[in-house]
Amino acid sequence: MDRFVCHPGGTKVVEAVEGALRLRRGSLDAERETLRQSGNMSAPTVLFVMKAVLDSGQAGQMMACAPGPGFTASFLPFHVTARAV
Repeated sequence: MDRFVCHPGGTKVVEAVEGALRLRRGSLDAERETLRQSGNMSAPTVLFVMKAVLDSGQAGQMMACAPGPGFTASFLPFHVTARAV
């Protein structure tokens, strides 16, 4: 997996996701920036993170993930092809 695209929920959620997925601290920068700029916008927040990741030019195999009610989560694998320059 080249990049996880996560619903940021809140600062503690982002930190917990980094820990659970064993990502280096700060690797969910688009999630933190989206949260800082717009806050938690409920379900669509992950789409704003996805837009930020795509706008940054990142490519490869990605996994969108979002927490659900209780102990549930949703995952969507997708692949982004590098843009020709």
